[in-house]
Amino acid sequence: MSYKIDDTMTAELATSALQMALDKHRKPLPLIIHSAMGSQYTSAEFNIKCQKYGLKH
Repeated sequence: MSYKIDDTMTAELATSALQMALDKHRKPLPLIIHSAMGSQYTSAEFNIKCQKYGLKH
C-alpha cells in the first residue's frame, strides 16, 4: 500500500503512488489492483503502468 498527497489529483500523482507501492511490494506481484474509477485511474499513463507490471485493473 502506498499514497501521495497533492493539491490536485492527477494521473501522474496516481501513477507515482502506484509505482511506490510496486517498489515496496515483494515478488510475486499481485495480479489485480483495485482503485477508484476517476479519470486519473482510467488514464493511459496509469493503465500503461498496470500493463507493464502485468496488473489487471
